Amino acid sequence: MWVEVKIKYTTVLIGLVYMPPRVKKETLEEFHNHLLKHNISEYDKNLLIVGDFNLYAFSNPQLIEEDSTSYTREEILRATCNFFNLESHNTIRNDYNRILDLVLFRNYNNPNVKRSLSIDVQGGEPIVKEVPDHPALEINFYLRKNNSNKESIPIPKQNINPNAESKSSRNDIHFFSDKNFNYTNVDFDSLSNHINNLNYSSVLQTNEPDTSLERFYSILYSGIEEHVPKRRPGTIQINKKKYPTWWSRQTIATVKQKEKLRRKKMCNDGTFKQLKKRCQKLIKTELKNYTKELQNKLKSNAKKEFWNFIN
Repeated sequence: MWVEVKIKYTTVLIGLVYMPPRVKKETLEEFHNHLLKHNISEYDKNLLIVGDFNLYAFSNPQLIEEDSTSYTREEILRATCNFFNLESHNTIRNDYNRILDLVLFRNYNNPNVKRSLSIDVQGGEPIVKEVPDHPALEINFYLRKNNSNKESIPIPKQNINPNAESKSSRNDIHFFSDKNFNYTNVDFDSLSNHINNLNYSSVLQTNEPDTSLERFYSILYSGIEEHVPKRRPGTIQINKKKYPTWWSRQTIATVKQKEKLRRKKMCNDGTFKQLKKRCQKLIKTELKNYTKELQNKLKSNAKKEFWNFIN
C-alpha cells in the first residue's frame, strides 16, 4: 500500500510491506520488480518503506552463517536497497535479539526546496497488545532548513502509477489542517444535519482515487465552511498539553519514570519493563473509563466535549 503525505515544506511517499515467513527469494524479487514497475527510482520526493520483512539476517550480518539460505535472500534485499538508495534506520531489537521490522528511508535533498526531511526511529508506545517478535516503533520526522541562496522553484508532482486514468494533482486536495476553523463556536446540530443531507454520489462516479478524495473533501467543506467560523489570521491556537486529558497524575508520573529510563537506554532493564506494562495498563483503563464517561455525557447532548476529544 502506498500513500503520499505532505509534511510542511516537503513530501514523503510511504509504503507498507509485509512478507510472510518463510521469506522466499521470489518474494524479494517480486518486491524489487514492484518498485521498478512504479518508477520508484525516478520518484523525486522522500521515500519511506516500513513493514515486517521477516528477514532477521538483513540487520544482523553476523547471523548469516547460521543459515546459508538467508545469505541469498539478504543479498537480494540489500541489492534492492542499494539500487533505490534506501537506508535502514531501525535498530530496535525484539525479545529474541532480532530485527524483523525494517524502516527504509531515502532522503530527497533538493537545494530548491525550503526544507529537507530526516527521520529517527525509537521504541514507542503500542496501540494494540505488543508481541515479542515486533516491538512498537516510533518514527519521528525532522525538517531541516536548506542553506541555499537559490530561488525556490516548485517541483511538479509526479504520477508514480503508470496505470492511473488521470493525473489529478494532489495539491488540489483539501485537508483539514490547511483551514483555520474555530470549532469552539459551532452549532453542531446544524452542521450534523447539513453533512447528513449532502449528496456524495459524485465521489463514486470515478475510478481514480485522487479524484474521488478531492470530490469528497470539496463536498464536505461546503458544509464546514458554511457552519464553522474561522479564526482571524494570527490567532491559531496550539494545544500545548503534552499528555491526553484523560491521563491521571499517577499515569503521567509513571510515564515520566519510564521515559527517564528509556532516555538512559535501559530498555532491557527489569524496572523499565515493569513500568512499561504498568503504563499500558493505566492508559488502557483510563481511556476506557473516559470513553464511557464521554458516551454518557453525549446522551445529555454534551457534543462540545465530544468534539474536543476528537480534535
